[in-house]
Amino acid sequence: MASSDPPPTIRLRRMGIELRRIREARGLTLVQAAKLLDRSPASISKIENGYTKFYRRDLDMTLDRYRVGAPAFRERLHALNDAGRTKGWWQQYKNIDPATLDYIGLEAEARTVRIFEPDIIPGLFQTEEYARCVIEEVPLGDEEQDKEPYIELRMNRQRIMTGGSPPDMHVVIGEGVLRMLVGGREVMLDQLELLAELAQLPYVRLQVMPYCNGAHATVDGAVTLIEIDPDLTVCVTTHLLGTAYFDDDKAVRVCTLLFDRLCSSALEESESLTMIEQAIADLSIARG
Repeated sequence: MASSDPPPTIRLRRMGIELRRIREARGLTLVQAAKLLDRSPASISKIENGYTKFYRRDLDMTLDRYRVGAPAFRERLHALNDAGRTKGWWQQYKNIDPATLDYIGLEAEARTVRIFEPDIIPGLFQTEEYARCVIEEVPLGDEEQDKEPYIELRMNRQRIMTGGSPPDMHVVIGEGVLRMLVGGREVMLDQLELLAELAQLPYVRLQVMPYCNGAHATVDGAVTLIEIDPDLTVCVTTHLLGTAYFDDDKAVRVCTLLFDRLCSSALEESESLTMIEQAIADLSIARG
């Protein structure tokens, strides 16, 4: 379903998925499971969707009544439950809106990240000066609000690109992203050079959607698909008034189909890199 609320903690969501599988394997409806566990159906639903953390004894009772005996599996669920409210490094940013922080939490857990961005370089690929120019233009609701923490946070997000286990990245950007002079020629030249460098990393696929292709699968804004594991993918859309999260099977299928169509319409990776390099050359000539 779509929601403007931040998603639940990913580890709790994983635990919820496992508990739902167990319930369904036992042939229990939500109402039957609620009766078995002395809870309401709404409580069971919140648990399975990752919104509730158990006390250890309550999780043990639930697993006992579901007749789960495997010690290793039980310990795995306990580990997910115990880690469910562990704070990530990004939560030190007290004045950043919760939706932004939870988005970063999704990125930090990701196995794969697929991004379509028609208007700007994606945040994970931005230089600091480019990020500064973009963030300075974003209205935060309070004209006096300090934007430096947002810039610092965006730079720190990029840790996942250089860590020991970076996610597989597949990015599609609009050709206009390469041509818009964000921050002027020098800032844009540095940004494009970084983009060309990142595009050649073994875990990055970068494609450009050229102007000449005309209308394409989406013209409504940025779309990101974040796969945490094979059973958990979150589609995130951003717009002027906020961020929406879609995590039900139907929505994820639609977003995945949309992204696949975008990829098929965009230039191949080698052609995309050539276009980036041409944009770099054009800026270098203009700089004189």
